[in-house]
Amino acid sequence: MRRLAFLLLAALAACDAPAPELDPPSPGSAAPLLAPSPSPRGVAPTVIPGFQRIQPVGIGPVGPVCGDPRLIGASIPAISGGDPRCGIAEPVSLVSVSGVALSGKTEVNCETARAFADWMARGARPAALKYTGSPLVAVRPVASYVCRSRNRQAGAPLSEHAKGNAIDIAEFVLADGRRFDVSTGWNGGGRGQAFVREAWRSACGPFGTVLGPASDRFHRDHFHFDIARHRNGNYCR
Repeated sequence: MRRLAFLLLAALAACDAPAPELDPPSPGSAAPLLAPSPSPRGVAPTVIPGFQRIQPVGIGPVGPVCGDPRLIGASIPAISGGDPRCGIAEPVSLVSVSGVALSGKTEVNCETARAFADWMARGARPAALKYTGSPLVAVRPVASYVCRSRNRQAGAPLSEHAKGNAIDIAEFVLADGRRFDVSTGWNGGGRGQAFVREAWRSACGPFGTVLGPASDRFHRDHFHFDIARHRNGNYCR
């Protein structure tokens, strides 16, 4: 009985113990990005060295958006551009998708956000585990909403970015610290190349347009994904 009482007291004391704190960043350094766990009751967040914390400017607290628990971020005010064809009526600013942190500004509409979550859950995350043996914890977006023409070319049609329909990805970060950027990973050989190419290939379906280094000179260093649907099916190059 004495031993049982001692164990109970020890357990209670452990529950009351304060949670450990992360060391604050040194002056002038970027704060680490905390990758949210897939569930509020999941494991502790992963600290990703060198990645800047993303804090969306929105209304209300950061949490699930678009009615989808896989999408963590904030609803933000409607976006409009100098061109009346540009804008997003109900944009969201995302900080993580399907448990994977985003290290850059990601402002899209909800349809694009859901396609992004589908790709992450069914394509990018499984590909990382299959080819590298390490979980995918972060990706680096380099473009989302922007009011511009396609590939910034004068006289070209309006880009899907201008409607919140597109996102560009340039880098993947694994839990073991390895990073694979699109520009070098595409032809880097080994399992890293297999992962990067499978991540690109698996986006064809969730997204209507999928472009990468093999498509043209404008996409040598990133993947372009958008939800535009084409008459002859998905356009993936």
